[in-house]
Amino acid sequence: MIVKVCGLNSIDNIASLPLSQIDWLGFIFDEKSPRKVTINPNEQFFEVTKNHKRVGVFVNELLTKVFSTVKAYDLNTVQLHGQEPVEHCAYLRNYGINVVKVISVDEETDFYEYEKYEPFVNYFLLDTKSLKHGGTGRKFNWEILQSYPLQTPFLLSGGIGPDDAEIVTQLSIDKCIGIDINSRFEIQPGIKDPVLIQTFLESIKDTRYVTD
Repeated sequence: MIVKVCGLNSIDNIASLPLSQIDWLGFIFDEKSPRKVTINPNEQFFEVTKNHKRVGVFVNELLTKVFSTVKAYDLNTVQLHGQEPVEHCAYLRNYGINVVKVISVDEETDFYEYEKYEPFVNYFLLDTKSLKHGGTGRKFNWEILQSYPLQTPFLLSGGIGPDDAEIVTQLSIDKCIGIDINSRFEIQPGIKDPVLIQTFLESIKDTRYVTD
């Protein structure tokens, strides 16, 4: 199971997390987000994050800005959280950048609308539909995922919190290969609670999501 911790904005805070149990570190570059990155990509940043996939989160950003940020922070992956067209995903993939496309989910979501993205993304990330583009702390109805029809594996996001360990371990959904945690593990926006995360990850450490 992939574990992604998103919305990070302090090198010291990242260093305090149980990094051996975390796979992806998410950094938000949306100007409107309260977790918008202010970290300086210096030697300390690269040392602390060197063993992890660095994921940059963008919302309807110009590709020139995405590319310059990828270079500055040496990002492994770009997560597109807005209404980005297929062409943006294809362009990024053509340059060897891993792409995660967010699907904002509510009761009206038609997953088939995202079939056109499948040749150009590595993963989808399913988050609760919101005008804030994530970080709401709210879940969508996970029962919807039982009928997920796409072939691309996805990470589950949206309101996962410290009290959700049991339900996370019991999830049995085809194509779900990991989870993304964020706002419900925070001391303040951009600063995570290492104890909450450690306890939660210890509770789910034996969980294995399998995709066929």
